[in-house]
Formats: sequence, structure tokens, C-alpha cells
Amino acid sequence: MTTNLETTVEKNKEKLQDRLAEKQVVADGLFTQAKGVAQEKWGNLTHDRAAQVAGKKDQVIGHLQATYGNSWLVRNRGWLMGGTAVAACLVILTYFYARQGSANS
Repeated sequence: MTTNLETTVEKNKEKLQDRLAEKQVVADGLFTQAKGVAQEKWGNLTHDRAAQVAGKKDQVIGHLQATYGNSWLVRNRGWLMGGTAVAACLVILTYFYARQGSANS
């Protein structure tokens, strides 16, 4: 038979676990942001446009994760993947057009 004290302890334990999970999501988001900044800076250093775009994408995803949690990312994962694909296509097209322009000069 559970007592009132045991029930209270279990409820508090669940609340603390939920808070810890929320803080872990925020920490993961901040780490993703930092990783994106580093990747973008590396892209700037090496003049790699794809790395710059990937770094910006990671920064945005990390910001959204830190601000809104995983629920937002789960609901909008399709849009994020589509946006990433469009950004990758634009980077590739920009690269080929720049390469073609320099070959004609």
C-alpha cells in the first residue's frame, strides 16, 4: 500500500526528470549552435561555401532547439529537410555558375 509520502516523492521525481530532460534539450541546442558557428568560420577560412551554409543551418536548428525544444523540430522536420535540400542545390548551382563564369573570362 502506497502512502501519501511515497506518492509525493514519485511525483517530485517525475517533475525533476522532466526538468532535467528540458535542460538537456537546451544544452543540445546550444551545442548545435556552437558547432554551426565553428563550421561557418571554417567555411570562411577555407572559402568553402557548402560548409558556410551547413554552419548557418546548424546555427538556426540549434537556436530553434534551444528556444522551443524538440517538439518544434519534430513537427517541422520535413520543412527543415526540404529547406536544406534547396540550400544545397543553390550552393551547387552557384558553384557551377561561378566556375563557368571564370572559365569564360
